Amino acid sequence: MIFSKKAILAAIELDKIKIEPFNPEWLGPAHVDLHLGGSSDLLLTPKEFLTVETAETIHLSNDICGFVEGRASLARQGLSVEQSSTFIEPGTNNPLTLELFNASQNPITLEAGQTVAKLLLTKVTDKI
Repeated sequence: MIFSKKAILAAIELDKIKIEPFNPEWLGPAHVDLHLGGSSDLLLTPKEFLTVETAETIHLSNDICGFVEGRASLARQGLSVEQSSTFIEPGTNNPLTLELFNASQNPITLEAGQTVAKLLLTKVTDKI
């Protein structure tokens, strides 16, 4: 099951999830907003591929994993945020790498710190 906002906050309180920097306003009903790292805006030309890091460092305990999803608002502009590596391993402790691809015929500008993806979290279990 995907963690709800309440479950994410509880896991943060228990130090099972650490997000630095963190703002509770970045929580959706079942996700955490992720932001473009770096201090400069990016211009992606048509058909350009680029890897970037999130502004957030994500630490997950060994019993929590995650999945990165793009934002619909960016997809409608032709931007794909994840090309293949959407799974975030348990025990992760680093900024996440995002794979950006501009599939449109138009340049796309992303501002430093802009919300570019969502992190969904779930529990790792041995139970079936």
